[in-house]
Amino acid sequence: MQKLMNPFQFVDENFEWHWYDLYSSKTAIIGDKNQSNKMQLLEKISDTLYQIDHKSLFWIGDVRPGESETSDDFNMIEFESQPAERHVRNGPFEETRMSFVQLYFEALCIKRGVTRSELIPLASYRKHQEGPLVGYLRAINSLQDSEEKEWLLKELKKLETITWNYKRGYVYEIKDVESPVDLLIEYIKGMWSYWALTSSLAEPQQMLLVIDIPKKLTEMDTSVEIKEIIRKLLGSIVQLSEIITVSVIISTETMFPVPELNIRHQLYLPYSSNDFSWHQVENQPFFNSDVIEAWSNHNSSCGLWIDFATGEKTTLHDTNKILFKNRVEIESAIE
Repeated sequence: MQKLMNPFQFVDENFEWHWYDLYSSKTAIIGDKNQSNKMQLLEKISDTLYQIDHKSLFWIGDVRPGESETSDDFNMIEFESQPAERHVRNGPFEETRMSFVQLYFEALCIKRGVTRSELIPLASYRKHQEGPLVGYLRAINSLQDSEEKEWLLKELKKLETITWNYKRGYVYEIKDVESPVDLLIEYIKGMWSYWALTSSLAEPQQMLLVIDIPKKLTEMDTSVEIKEIIRKLLGSIVQLSEIITVSVIISTETMFPVPELNIRHQLYLPYSSNDFSWHQVENQPFFNSDVIEAWSNHNSSCGLWIDFATGEKTTLHDTNKILFKNRVEIESAIE
């Protein structure tokens, strides 16, 4: 774990990112997947930490390059069958546990196209014996047989096999999902299971969690209900850095939902989004002038790092030039 306690350094500016430090443990990277080097940068950071400590990296998002070594299925129903007392050291465990359950049911209602009262029954649970999901499952099973009940039980069954692959780190890969609400449900399962997995760690482990959110879930045309669930999900996850030794990178292609998440460190790479377009003259004072010039000239690796605690804005002229503090550059698998 101690070997990980070194910063990354952007070479040209001698700028250091102390990713493991509590006050630097929440970072947002905003950049277009095609117009910027964001994905290459995320891969390099991830591969660097993985090669130092094979247990340090967790990734939720699009498929990573390479082959999976192993895979494990996490059973959320089984986890929810356990009482909260086993996990009390993980801060506000019960509140977060209930929050994930409610967000999951909200997403199912969106998918089904019905109101919550039409799909989800009222339920109670025995806090000293189980989690809230088990109480809801018991209430659903007690309903009269119907098409809605059958559909709901089929969806809940999927929570028994939430698959994490081991591919240069622990990866929850989301692929071949077209519908925004199905995509949302996959991200709920990924973040929910990560929280559950880390709520009962036997020993402290310094971790980096990368969550790569696609534009389909955050752009202006996305439904307000879906965007609100994503915002709440990410809000729960970034707060984990104050409870366990995890640093979180939220990767987006849009400005939303970053301002709502109270993230101190934000790196802006070339991006294409109308929710705060850098092309619009009235928005350009937010960025350094040399960054605007570089992006206008199609420079994919120039970035702006903003520390919102100090207000300092640093132009990073080439974010490809990033090293671990020991100055040994580790090549990414996709380079």
